[in-house]
Amino acid sequence: SSPPSPLLSSPLLSSVLRSYVLVLVLVLSSPLLYLSSPLLRLSSPLLASPLLASPLLSSKLTITHLTSSPLPIRSSSSWMTNLAISRQCGLISELLLVRVDGKTVYRDLEFEGDQQAHQQAQLQRLHSAHQDIVAIMSRVYETFRTDGPEVQQHWVVYTEKMDGLVEEALRLNIKWSLQELSKAINGDSKTSPNPLFRVQVVLRHEGPGATSQVEFSPTLQKLAQIVNNISCQLIGTISVFKRLPDLLTRRHSQRKPVRCIIEQDEEIGKIQAAVAAGMTANAGHLQAYLKTWDKHREIWEINKDPFIRRYQRLNPPVSSFDADIARFDPLTASEL
Repeated sequence: SSPPSPLLSSPLLSSVLRSYVLVLVLVLSSPLLYLSSPLLRLSSPLLASPLLASPLLSSKLTITHLTSSPLPIRSSSSWMTNLAISRQCGLISELLLVRVDGKTVYRDLEFEGDQQAHQQAQLQRLHSAHQDIVAIMSRVYETFRTDGPEVQQHWVVYTEKMDGLVEEALRLNIKWSLQELSKAINGDSKTSPNPLFRVQVVLRHEGPGATSQVEFSPTLQKLAQIVNNISCQLIGTISVFKRLPDLLTRRHSQRKPVRCIIEQDEEIGKIQAAVAAGMTANAGHLQAYLKTWDKHREIWEINKDPFIRRYQRLNPPVSSFDADIARFDPLTASEL
């Protein structure tokens, strides 16, 4: 048999192979690599072949899978940089801006206040993840800050690629947040929605001479306004995030702000429409329930003062009192 190749037995190659094993273990254990994750459809640097960045070919990495042009970043640091950025993008996508546990039933306007508090807490965490990405890329840029125009152009392209990952992460966050809200309103294919709001049936009297009306408190219009406002506010929440090229290069990004792109996203528009339609459908069901009280309208529509004065003037016998009281026997305490 022929002797082993000197290359295969070299300490350098052994070190390289160990590095690739470590990288592959890190990649395979990354929370981003769920089989169903839409992030896998991106041109993620995690999915590129390590052979393209082999230290055997050059002491510096040629990032052909990110920019189609070389950037002078060492291979070991580039892998860890891309992995760190991808993990932060995964975190951004999962920090949902809607919290509905399926158990809490909200009174009055508690739902609006609870969601606003949750959004502010999540927004701080999103800010932190976004700042981590900016800090990581800033450290990378320091290695070739003084390089020539060609390298600087490659850096612009690289930041645009990473900016695309951040944009998709924010889009997924809004999409999944809206899906949580839609599930709370409409249910899903497996379950019907759990009670979300506690409303009271009240008899509202607007003033002298006005007819009292039976309605819900809070009103159905107010509940629909709260839910639809939350649906729109989610997109406004992410308007604070700037494009990476605007933060890390001397050129302004030519792409629209992330908020505008998400507002025009077809998937997100369909979910918003489903939320609004669900609130309309629920209002219809509740209005039908409200009509069950029409049979008792006489109780609150009779002008009480003239009715009592008439009794006083006629001075009816006790039997007449008994007959009038008996008219209300069908209205049991359970109906009230």
